[in-house]
Amino acid sequence: MKKINKICLCLLSFLMAFFVVALQIDVFASDTKFSSFGATYQIKEIADEYDFGYGITYQREISTSSVTQSGLSTGFSLNVDSAQQAHVLTVKPSEDVLLVPYTFVDGGQWHAVTVKKAALQYEATHPGYKVVAAVNGDFFKINDVIKASTGVTIGQGEYYKAKSNHSNSAINTLAIRNSGEGKQLFTANIKESYPILSIYNENDEIIKKYDINNVNKEPGNNEISLFYAQREENFGRNLINQKINNAWYVNQALYGVTTIKDSFYGVGNITGFTEKEIELKVNQFAIKSNNNELNNILKDNLKIRVQYEYKDPSVEGVENFIGFPYQLIENGKYIAQDQPTNSNGQYRHPRTMIGQKENGDVVLAVVDGRQTHKGMYGVTGVEMSTILASVGCVDAWNLDGGGSSTMIVRKQHGWDFGNINNGFNENCFYD
Repeated sequence: MKKINKICLCLLSFLMAFFVVALQIDVFASDTKFSSFGATYQIKEIADEYDFGYGITYQREISTSSVTQSGLSTGFSLNVDSAQQAHVLTVKPSEDVLLVPYTFVDGGQWHAVTVKKAALQYEATHPGYKVVAAVNGDFFKINDVIKASTGVTIGQGEYYKAKSNHSNSAINTLAIRNSGEGKQLFTANIKESYPILSIYNENDEIIKKYDINNVNKEPGNNEISLFYAQREENFGRNLINQKINNAWYVNQALYGVTTIKDSFYGVGNITGFTEKEIELKVNQFAIKSNNNELNNILKDNLKIRVQYEYKDPSVEGVENFIGFPYQLIENGKYIAQDQPTNSNGQYRHPRTMIGQKENGDVVLAVVDGRQTHKGMYGVTGVEMSTILASVGCVDAWNLDGGGSSTMIVRKQHGWDFGNINNGFNENCFYD
């Protein structure tokens, strides 16, 4: 049996499903009330509660929330309790427990899939890792042809999309340290990314990296150029194919996805060197080099990767990033109302959110909504912040809400990795 090396809590982008926990188990009485920031959150029952070990706990809370301050809500009365159902997962990141942004890409295509399918795909493509829990992540372009994330999606050093399209791209990137020491999350002020070529050895390890000097432009003296088919417009259907010659090319990449200008993620084995002119289309890319050192390395069937990476010293050593629409709490202060793009935060919707405590513990939470007949109203921005503050979070960020809000957690009885199978139940728990 393969040894399980790492445990992952995934933040998944491009998700289009909504699941509600429906397990029938013992109910534990509770009556915990917490008020802050102009809202109140009160737990009535803890319906499900699990301690998975490794510093990971989960509970499903039957609760109420209310907004107590004028100006922080729209369309409903103040100081009126609304029924809620919240899923709260607390994680203590360490070298063995990782928070990993992930997306479902296949060849040259982005895919909008359920959280469960993405979790299975992650495990299938990452031997030695098991997903303990997963939530939806950043907003994505649900109405566009290319259903890619609005912000960045970078997991374990794989830069699926390195450029944000949020209203303020310089600040809407959440960095995840995964160091296990101190705070694990911080808002990264990153403005630039740079194309990088990586070379793999026969053990699938990166052994060398090169700066790429040009994109879809002939290389100069001692320069390296990357060629790929770019989109005519951001998130658009049509590609502008590229003609190249005298270059090493990948004809059928493992991954060759692009969404916007200055954003490409390509991984594959070199097909060969072409002297004659060929046209690069979807899921293809090429390297043309005047760098003698690199020219002595490139060869048929060599695995390479090209992607836009960060060089900012503020994120040195950080390999995981995800976009977010706006921050909720910073150093214990509710700040969402200060952001002009946050009109959506005044309404009640299903929500997904992430926060961290002073000691670095991370909290992932999903609140069900738009199902008032089931006692699931959804929450506003200030109510989100109050829920996270109630468990000790001093920093918090809003993720994609609405119909995408989903949390899955592995069943307790499936925690013995030797007994895990890949069957999923039709609720938020899976084997």
